[in-house]
Amino acid sequence: MNLPERHDLPDGTPVYTGTGCPFDESGVDLTLVDAMLAMTPIERLGWLQETLVLVETLRSGLQNRLPRIDENP
Repeated sequence: MNLPERHDLPDGTPVYTGTGCPFDESGVDLTLVDAMLAMTPIERLGWLQETLVLVETLRSGLQNRLPRIDENP
């Protein structure tokens, strides 16, 4: 069994990774962090706007499907 390797982020936060394990000690997927850091600020803003639209779409869909408490099923 291979133990995870310790790496330090620029701010000194320890990150543990092993072969085929792209997660830090908190379970954060470091490949996603790398992808976000590789984006330009404009790309990040666009990604955030798309995510917010998706969240609002999901929220409105759930609100329309949930029966009210005072309604009979």
